[in-house]
Amino acid sequence: MFTVVIHPEVQVREKQQFPAYCTCRKCRHTFHPKNEDQSCLELCDHCLDEQQMLHEPVISVHVKPQPRRAAK
Repeated sequence: MFTVVIHPEVQVREKQQFPAYCTCRKCRHTFHPKNEDQSCLELCDHCLDEQQMLHEPVISVHVKPQPRRAAK
């Protein structure tokens, strides 16, 4: 059994609920946000997926190590 003790110094606030429906700022469709991030970004599922897929290509450079030369 668990006992919860609340001290008077602790401030308890109700968690703000994000709106039931939002309008996507890109395509202007109405959608129901699934999490707080989606609500803050104001992007529907489709536009959020597109945004996450847009990223710069990773540039990789492969360099062959050269054998060490003997010091003279």
